[in-house]
Amino acid sequence: MTGLDFTEAMVNKANENLKKTGIENIEFVQGDIENMPLADDLLDVVIIVDLK
Repeated sequence: MTGLDFTEAMVNKANENLKKTGIENIEFVQGDIENMPLADDLLDVVIIVDLK
């Protein structure tokens, strides 16, 4: 599973929280949803959550 956020601060916070869980199959990366820094064939599903 890959989490993507536009801000470095939120990626850092997500990684801090992840360390507390012991879950190992999740990664968080910083980037723009319109130009994701991921391989084109990496993801099967994309879920977008905007908490404004």
